[in-house]
Amino acid sequence: MPADTRAAGANGVRRDRTELLFAGDDTSAVDAFHARTTWGRTLDRGLSSRIRAFLSEPALREIVSRSRNEHRDAESIALPEAQLGELTLQQALLRRRSLASDAAPRDGAVGVDDLAAILKYSYGVLGERRLGETVPVQRLRACPSAGALYPLEIYPVVMDVTGLAPGVYHYDAVAHALSCLRREDARAAMPGFDLQPEFKAQASVVFVVTAVLLRSMAKYLDRGYRFVMNEAGALSQNLHLTAMARGLPGCVWGGFCDGDVAAYVGADGAREIVVLGFVVGKRSSHGKATS
Repeated sequence: MPADTRAAGANGVRRDRTELLFAGDDTSAVDAFHARTTWGRTLDRGLSSRIRAFLSEPALREIVSRSRNEHRDAESIALPEAQLGELTLQQALLRRRSLASDAAPRDGAVGVDDLAAILKYSYGVLGERRLGETVPVQRLRACPSAGALYPLEIYPVVMDVTGLAPGVYHYDAVAHALSCLRREDARAAMPGFDLQPEFKAQASVVFVVTAVLLRSMAKYLDRGYRFVMNEAGALSQNLHLTAMARGLPGCVWGGFCDGDVAAYVGADGAREIVVLGFVVGKRSSHGKATS
């Protein structure tokens, strides 16, 4: 049997030697964040009243039902109602590999149908429910969201997608459409790849995922930041699996300069922050698209 790589810590808890190796690192900022976002058995009065208000006040519930960025002056491009295909969830999980670790030759083009299917079944609207007689219906997305507040936004940065000009777009999940923010040579113009330049060379499209923090924090205060990151993780898995269902490799991209990427897609880096990128590459020479 392999040697035990753990050592005894306080209260007899065994600690991994990796943890011991970096035990001297300054984690005060993380500790403070965790303490500030921790809930106890009861909630303070201010937080409780906020949550009750979101559950009971029609005006707030209407805001919840409509929460999304809108680019009314931008050209709107309707996306097709593409499907994911017949790959089962089990098959998608077994086949999922990172774009960074998959060396298969790839020259199969990514098309608009691919983009449409990935967006629809990762964060698109798949259902609805009525909140009350006097307020609009609540649209339900493909991704779970605390309080159905949906604080995330997706900006597809198109580099090489058949049927769509290169440039920066925003996904309108309610309309299942793209808002064209600008057309340009995105492979040359997009910043932030200094730490991982190989992703830029491999990318057909980069989904830049941002978060409008106040959508969640208005209801849950500091705890809302945790919920935003929970949702980003769920969306990341959706992106992986939907891309794989279309026969496309993908990879979460985290090695970027936050300020540069936020500015590139039009986020201010404070009210709306970048939380992750997701890079989709071309399908393998033997892969097949699904209509």
